[in-house]
Amino acid sequence: MKKNLFAMPVVVALASSLPCVPAHAQAVAGIALYPGASSKGVEGSEKVLHDTGYPTAVCRHTGDSLDQVVRFYRADKQLSLLGEPTKDNAGFASKTGASMSINSPWVDMGTMKMNSGTLICIVSKNGK
Repeated sequence: MKKNLFAMPVVVALASSLPCVPAHAQAVAGIALYPGASSKGVEGSEKVLHDTGYPTAVCRHTGDSLDQVVRFYRADKQLSLLGEPTKDNAGFASKTGASMSINSPWVDMGTMKMNSGTLICIVSKNGK
């Protein structure tokens, strides 16, 4: 029997685009970290957030669009969307008091360089 090699990527692509927050995902202040997002180059943004009074401040960036990231976090029923997302930002609040900003494009606060992709920052004054 001949296998259809083109069917598998379609199934994988569809499954990977479904919004879900896996139970095994790492979380900060009760908010799941976006799957596959990187911590490289966000230290400046985290430092600014720490310096403005947030003991817990974790940022990650991804090449995924703002819409994809918002779709992922909308699936988490512990989060409330703060207003309607715009073309370049969105925000969520958690029931535990943490909040999150999502920005695309984004500025590396350490170098002041504008970056493509999407930056996700989770902050909490209550600690981790």
